[in-house]
Amino acid sequence: MKCQPMNFVKDLRDLLAQLSFPLGFNVYKFSPVDLTALMEEKQTCQRFFDILTYNVECNTAQNVSAAEKVAMAITQSNADVILLQETNPTWELKLSCLVPVDSAQGGRYPYRYFHHPTGRPAGGLAVFSVWPISASSVLDLTGTVEGSVFPVLVVNICIGAGAKMKPSNQHRTISVANVHLRPPLELDGSASLSTARTTSSIRDAEARELLRSHPGGFDVVAGDFNEQDGGLALLRLASDGGLSNALAEHVPARKETHRWPFFFGTMLRKRLDHIMYARSKLLCLGCGVMTGYEEGASDHQPVLARLAF
Repeated sequence: MKCQPMNFVKDLRDLLAQLSFPLGFNVYKFSPVDLTALMEEKQTCQRFFDILTYNVECNTAQNVSAAEKVAMAITQSNADVILLQETNPTWELKLSCLVPVDSAQGGRYPYRYFHHPTGRPAGGLAVFSVWPISASSVLDLTGTVEGSVFPVLVVNICIGAGAKMKPSNQHRTISVANVHLRPPLELDGSASLSTARTTSSIRDAEARELLRSHPGGFDVVAGDFNEQDGGLALLRLASDGGLSNALAEHVPARKETHRWPFFFGTMLRKRLDHIMYARSKLLCLGCGVMTGYEEGASDHQPVLARLAF
């Protein structure tokens, strides 16, 4: 009982921090072209690939202008691998038109995999890739972790030759987990001041189960972690999985990846979307939250990283 006042103070402090935002100066800006400029500045010619994670929000597909803006973010990113959360059959149909598969129609992602939700509407996941997806599996955390509500999509991607990969005769397969961890909500959808803290142990357990299910480890674990920098799941993946957080390394702490309307016209701003990479195998050359998608698309924002071998 003695710890309850301390928990209340911590929860309140965290909430107030989410309500803070820049006052119009030193505004954050990032575009995919910044990654190219960064490499030119560093004069590096390492073999690399770009990866994007984006929670597209399951109901946004019903909004024509919002769906078009989400598709614009995917196209603008020019990423080699796209990880999407909260997809569904409507999103698959929309994106097949807005982000065409056929190269003759300007399509860039011939390899796609959708896992549609079978329970909660926000449980869908998808992967787009310019390279073949050699294997895919769905890890149902709801059956092994009490309180877990969404699955994990695990894929192997055969990164091959291309303009970004030199020398051209080298190929490499990477293991990628697309995650959507337990939201900071009660199972009935309600939330209180303490819900983010009280559900943190569930996200930690989800991260533990993910690592246990894949003893060989992952090259990339990315998606909607539903927790901010320093959260238990992120710390677990760092300590037990040997993964580093590209967002924390390259994006100022003031920049959020998610916005949610709060009381009296205020807005909660959180860093919920992350790209974790195996620091023993990969190097993050840069990472950013794409500017221009704070409103009018999903409630989340697209996060893009460039990873080198």
